[in-house]
Amino acid sequence: MTANLIGLIAGLVLAAVDFALLTMLGRRMDLAGPRGVLRITAIVQLIAFPIIGWFLGPYLFGEI
Repeated sequence: MTANLIGLIAGLVLAAVDFALLTMLGRRMDLAGPRGVLRITAIVQLIAFPIIGWFLGPYLFGEI
C-alpha cells in the first residue's frame, strides 16, 4: 500500500466521521438555514478530505 492510498483512506475515514457528526448536528437544529449549510459543508468535506489525504500522505510517510 502506497502512502497516497494510506492518506486517501485516512481522509475518507475522517470525512465519513465528520459527515456523520455534522449530519447529526444538523438534525438537532430547528432552523433550515444552518441545517443546509451544515449539509453542504459535510458533502464538501466528504469530497475534499480524501483528495487532501492523497497529496499529504507521501509528505507524512516520507515517500517524497
